[in-house]
Amino acid sequence: MLLSLEKLCSVFSIFICLVDAHYNGSAPLRNSKLAPSNETTTNSPYWLEDIKHQGVSPFQTNSAYLVFRNVKDFGARGDGLSDDTAAINRAISTGNRCRPGVCQSSTISPAIVYFPAGTYRVSAPIVDFYYTQIIGNPNSLPVIKATSNFSGIALIDGDKFDNTGALEFNSTNVFYRQVRNLVLDTTSVRPNVSVNGLHWPTSQATSLQNLVFRMSEASGTQHQGILIESGE
Repeated sequence: MLLSLEKLCSVFSIFICLVDAHYNGSAPLRNSKLAPSNETTTNSPYWLEDIKHQGVSPFQTNSAYLVFRNVKDFGARGDGLSDDTAAINRAISTGNRCRPGVCQSSTISPAIVYFPAGTYRVSAPIVDFYYTQIIGNPNSLPVIKATSNFSGIALIDGDKFDNTGALEFNSTNVFYRQVRNLVLDTTSVRPNVSVNGLHWPTSQATSLQNLVFRMSEASGTQHQGILIESGE
């Protein structure tokens, strides 16, 4: 069943901005009133990047555990040339966190994973963990751009499939997550290759906000903005 954007937002309690994008095969939304602002190539500062990060997880026994993670501190370059896949996934996974296929639920290891302005090329999915806030600079939206040889279901995979085809997180028990202030770009992938900007089977206390989806507009394209095949 195909859902309109308004119906989708109502069902899943999310706010999504789509610009120049196909959603489930619909015509591209151009000059949409839902268009996010500040999609620029300049590096305008954002307070979240510059403040002193003093947040701690109250039930975390590791005193060195990082709640705030700037992907560039983990080796991501955001220069539009380097493959930043491993560095971004390292920023998300560091610290014995609640990972798909191993942990089903935990509030001990929250993380804010922050993207400064830039273009981050990825050749495989960014794997989202439990209780993770993926946030870009809203004043200068970072671009997550698939390489031409990208392999995987989506640029950001919110719930991986295991070897049997089952979701590694129970999709009705994936809470406390968000993705916001990013451009998800699959235009370098061939139009006949199936790829999604975001795989997002999820539950309550989650949100998508201020996202731009750039996809192939070729006839018969297999690119899609968001795949939500399960959840609550």
